[in-house]
Amino acid sequence: MTTMANNGWEDIMANLSQELNLIEVKAKTLSANLEILCRESECLKLEYLQQALEEHVMSEARARGISLIMRDKKQLRNSLLMAAGSFVFGGLVTKDKWGALTAGMSGFDSMVQGFGERKWCVILREKISVVPEGMVPANITWVTLDSFYRTTEELKKQASAGKKMGNLNDIISKFKKNRN
Repeated sequence: MTTMANNGWEDIMANLSQELNLIEVKAKTLSANLEILCRESECLKLEYLQQALEEHVMSEARARGISLIMRDKKQLRNSLLMAAGSFVFGGLVTKDKWGALTAGMSGFDSMVQGFGERKWCVILREKISVVPEGMVPANITWVTLDSFYRTTEELKKQASAGKKMGNLNDIISKFKKNRN
């Protein structure tokens, strides 16, 4: 009877050992997947920051372009004529009035942004913002937009390698350290 009981315990222990080995393999796989997810989330912080800044630059360029156009009535007339021409040409080509209207407005928007386009500086405060080069207030920490992009790419590589970026203030500190 004891040998039969011992065989039962040995079988239970063997099954338990196999289950523990499977759990260990699954835990290691889960850990590796979690590490990948953490690295990607660190990169996403930087990508989000970069995208938000690019949208801010476009908005600022558009606002500056509108301001310039409104001061120069000839430029306003020419811009509107270009948009109308783009609308008519788009309508002739596509035979789709909504597509043509969208193309015309998009062309007008791009032209307005082009009028307001400048070399931009990124102001590094609690809230990152952009201003045209030469209009940076005194005693403000800033980097050029090109430097911002270069640093962002470097930080993305570090984040992909497993370095934690932290919160927005930590990321801004990293930009301040990498100023050129």
